[in-house]
Amino acid sequence: EKQQEPRKNLLKTEPSDIEIDNSDDQNIDELGASIHSENPSDMIEIAYEACKHTGDPTLMREICITKANMTGHETPSACAFYLHAGLGISARQERIAHSTRSNPEQFLSSSPQDDIFRMYDRDPSDFGTHYLDSLPPDLVVCNITYDKDNSALLVSRLQKGQDPHVSKIDIPTIEAWDDCEIKVESKQALELVLEELENIISCSADSLEQAPKILEAEKKDQVELTKGWWSKRYQLNGRLEASLKIMEDSILKHWKTLFLGNISSSCMKKPNNFVEAFQDTVESIKSQDLKKVDLCIIERLVDGLLGDHLSDNDIASLVTAAGGPLLNSKTIKSIRAKAKKLRTQLDPSIKRESVVLILDRKIQSLPWESIPCLYGQPVCRVPSLPFVVNQSSEPSKRVEKQNTYYVLNPSNDLEGTQKRFEEKFQQETGWHGIIGEKPKAKELQTALSGSDIFLYCGHGSGQKYLKASHIRQTNCKAVSLLMGCASGYYLTFTYSCEYSCNHPTGKLVEKGEYEPQGIALSYLLAGCPAVVSNLWSVTEKDIDIVTENILENWDSTTGLLSVVGASREQCKLKYLNGAAPVVYGVDVFRV
Repeated sequence: EKQQEPRKNLLKTEPSDIEIDNSDDQNIDELGASIHSENPSDMIEIAYEACKHTGDPTLMREICITKANMTGHETPSACAFYLHAGLGISARQERIAHSTRSNPEQFLSSSPQDDIFRMYDRDPSDFGTHYLDSLPPDLVVCNITYDKDNSALLVSRLQKGQDPHVSKIDIPTIEAWDDCEIKVESKQALELVLEELENIISCSADSLEQAPKILEAEKKDQVELTKGWWSKRYQLNGRLEASLKIMEDSILKHWKTLFLGNISSSCMKKPNNFVEAFQDTVESIKSQDLKKVDLCIIERLVDGLLGDHLSDNDIASLVTAAGGPLLNSKTIKSIRAKAKKLRTQLDPSIKRESVVLILDRKIQSLPWESIPCLYGQPVCRVPSLPFVVNQSSEPSKRVEKQNTYYVLNPSNDLEGTQKRFEEKFQQETGWHGIIGEKPKAKELQTALSGSDIFLYCGHGSGQKYLKASHIRQTNCKAVSLLMGCASGYYLTFTYSCEYSCNHPTGKLVEKGEYEPQGIALSYLLAGCPAVVSNLWSVTEKDIDIVTENILENWDSTTGLLSVVGASREQCKLKYLNGAAPVVYGVDVFRV
């Protein structure tokens, strides 16, 4: 519609150069008629069909967002399909390419696993058959697409046995924000949070670079300098906590309940359908309005109440969204009382099943796992839905503890980390690795393909010893714990690295118009079931605490996601350091 004049024929092909099969004249005429159609839906469909095999992720993402907006709530399954098809396009293409390189015989005849990654070859009506039905029963998958043009988040919640739920969350404008270092001036909330996070991480990196100067200062000045350094770190920690609260309270609001995992049956004192307990509330809604009640939203209402995540406004908004009337304070009080009674049927500490996040390119740098409603819960992220489905052939992925390979302090300058773990690693039965010396690339590739667990404790992700391109050439079966405090992008210090930091191991970095790339993605593309890595730079002691907590509590009953989630609370700086470690991939248990 914005085009002012017809595009010029850049190829300038003469009619005599084109060979046309006359038997297809009717199809050509139909295509020509469609191209000149004034129906926007027809034009978007033509663009989708024309672009789905071109490999342009930016263009295809925009087309998929448009199709999702046009589909809307009328066909939520198709809407969810387009939202998922628009994210992780490059990752799906690279995964197919990796599989082909690993097995050249599949070049002409792809495997069933590869077919899962060819989303554009699927019809949206088959979304349930090919994807939803393949998910583990209790798993929740949430896709978050940032529609910047309409200032909205498009969120889909998927679960086996249920229809997809899709919601459009309008992003508000923030007029004022206390303690925010970014100039507000009526900014869109999500853009403001992104700017604030970037500023926090930049200030954190600056403070970490100042640490060596403190150690080099005269002893009489070190006390005051150290006190000021910690004061700055705690201030940044508080700013990050405030940013995460803004994300939940001002942006997600009542729709934060879409991200809650299912309540685990293990914390129920007796089996119960909590939604049925609110049946009179549902009936009340029906009596007030002839609209069909959205039971999925009622489930989110009940789930949020049981977890004590909802304000009065949240309760009223969810009931209205479900098709009900406006609630008065008396009704809200009654609903809260009923939820309080139901909560007695649960253990005091509510445990939830896993949640998988699929994040849009513009928002993947945010620590979604640490927003208040998800903090401490089992959460992971993947680039695209097929990565989840591909791993679902093994409902409970298990790895052997005794088949572990470790790389400890390869740069030989992390004395504190080596002192903490050296004896422990050496005493573990079946563990092999190297300490205090640089590993060879071939050794690491062998470890990734032959071990069940790969543990790296050094600067960054170890990419200086094994490049991303070499990782992608490896058939990686090891769950990889990249517990580096720094990546070596800045200077590498040659002393005990209490403060050492640099660029993160887990953050995916945007490359212009291309989708984000990062070392964690390289591990996933190589076949790694799960990767633990950091979204930004952290200090040595806190990341060592996270590593220790994982090694002590990760077992056959407590999965990797739960252990990483619980580890955040153990950090001295629960947000500035605790929110950095995330899991890419799926949940894994250790036996």
